[in-house]
Amino acid sequence: MVNPVSTTTPIEIGGKTYQLRYEHRDFAEAEGRLKMALLGPPAAEFWSTDLPSYQTGILLFVGLLHNPPVVTGADGKPCQFTLDDARALITFDNIDQVGQIVKNAVIAALGEADKGGKKEAAEDGPPLPESNTGGSSGQ
Repeated sequence: MVNPVSTTTPIEIGGKTYQLRYEHRDFAEAEGRLKMALLGPPAAEFWSTDLPSYQTGILLFVGLLHNPPVVTGADGKPCQFTLDDARALITFDNIDQVGQIVKNAVIAALGEADKGGKKEAAEDGPPLPESNTGGSSGQ
């Protein structure tokens, strides 16, 4: 079922356009599949990690869960979209762009939740660190 108040952010990767969405249920599904906290106080370690590429891959995965790219196995049959599939979409050529779009989309989603708007609230969600989700310039 599609939520009529959900907000998506377009992102182009490899010539294909995907829609990122960051709703509470997307984070909840990702937490269940990844077996790690992404929101609230238990997620402090994730947000404090100074590994932008690591965070960008996970947040791209979260954003694509509602409508993931079609992934096929070696047998040609469709299979479940995974974190590795999301990470495979990120290259040295697009890490800065992907990182910035993902960062802005997550900040916007958490900002809406903080405002208590019509979106599903990500209660106790930490603010997104400004320096930890974009691409790394190697500095």
